Amino acid sequence: MKSLFFFISINVFLSCVAFDTFSQATSSSVATDLLKRFPETQNVRVSWRKTAYGTLAFYTVEEVSKMSLYNNSAEYVKSFTKETWDDRVPPTVKLEFDNSPYNVCDVVGYWESTVANNKIYYLELVDREDKTSKEVWFDENGKFSKVPF
Repeated sequence: MKSLFFFISINVFLSCVAFDTFSQATSSSVATDLLKRFPETQNVRVSWRKTAYGTLAFYTVEEVSKMSLYNNSAEYVKSFTKETWDDRVPPTVKLEFDNSPYNVCDVVGYWESTVANNKIYYLELVDREDKTSKEVWFDENGKFSKVPF
């Protein structure tokens, strides 16, 4: 029994080491790219979130919350600015959300891509009934997705 436990422990440890090495290599290239694209991130705290579709970098520059998205190959995709979910939200965005299955949720984070054309939105949501957190992406045409476009 002790040898089985030891064997399992060693395999778990080696799996973690391999994962950490991969994560560090990926994080390093993503962090280097972020700093190259946005030099202002050098002196600010950056929070990283690994997801099934890539990596999200969250940071604040001059009191503006920003997010940059990288795919699973550590390639830059887009950047977003956090906005307030209020009357300034484009009417088409609000309408599409209100008519979606996500309208049973409260928006706790609203992110808008920084490019002028082909806008993408990222919403952080909390279900009003079961209080679970959700996230959803959608484009300027109202198409919703659980992964970035």
